[in-house]
Amino acid sequence: MNIKEELHKLKNDSYMSFAKSLIPGIQETVLGIRNPDLKALAKTLVKNKEYEDFLKELPHEYHEENLLHGYILSYLKVSQDELFDLVDIFLPYVTNWAVCDTMVRGSKAFTKNLDKLFFKVKEWINTDSVYHIRFGVINLMSYFLKDKYINEVIDLALSIKKDDYYINMSLSWLNATALIDYYDEFKSLLVNKSFNTFVHNKSIQKAIESFRIKDNLKEELKTLKIKKKG
Repeated sequence: MNIKEELHKLKNDSYMSFAKSLIPGIQETVLGIRNPDLKALAKTLVKNKEYEDFLKELPHEYHEENLLHGYILSYLKVSQDELFDLVDIFLPYVTNWAVCDTMVRGSKAFTKNLDKLFFKVKEWINTDSVYHIRFGVINLMSYFLKDKYINEVIDLALSIKKDDYYINMSLSWLNATALIDYYDEFKSLLVNKSFNTFVHNKSIQKAIESFRIKDNLKEELKTLKIKKKG
């Protein structure tokens, strides 16, 4: 199968502008393909074992090729270690949140051994790469808001010192999600102003928008906002 030809068959010019608007400053060419179509193509490529050459063709030309790459990783039936290797090969080519946040989602192989995944997450967070770090934080939020890991999750979140918008947004998302089941622990971080002002206030905003946090707690969180000077 010629994957580029298949992608061009799926492109939608009317959707392209919307897709581009979601990712300001995107480096790759955007074709405008909806995610369900990309996921269906990824499943077909994995089923027919027609993906191996494509995974080696880095960097990709199109944004949708990167999304497709991430979806293929989600559907592969390989060992956890093999999948980690494939992720590590691809991560340096991830340049936007849309690819970062959707790759390897729902993969049973990826989460087969959570302790091993947690070790990898710590590796990704302890880099200088924006999307390695964001990928690590998204995985903390998705899989490690559990009693066994929560103290280390807090330590890892506090260890991130790179002040980048996409990292800050992922930390805010992590904090807001953690407030659902670990309210006291993460409220304490807000009381102590443990994060920069953007992360602090955005965490509160996202928590207030959540349907999973009680109204009385939302009112308490509102009192913790850092007011802008002037």
